[in-house]
Amino acid sequence: MYAANLPMKDFEDALQCAAALACGADVIVTRNLEDYQLSPINAVTPTQILNDLQAKQMQSKDE
Repeated sequence: MYAANLPMKDFEDALQCAAALACGADVIVTRNLEDYQLSPINAVTPTQILNDLQAKQMQSKDE
């Protein structure tokens, strides 16, 4: 099992990483970035993802 071999302390977080990778997700959205420092997929806060999405939306309107 891929998740069991990830260098993460919390197995449930490792399962989320494995699932995110399996479905092709770009990021994991979490309020707990500390637990995802060793994650093979980037983790961002809800505020960060909302800001990124808003910036992309504004950028596409300008084009």
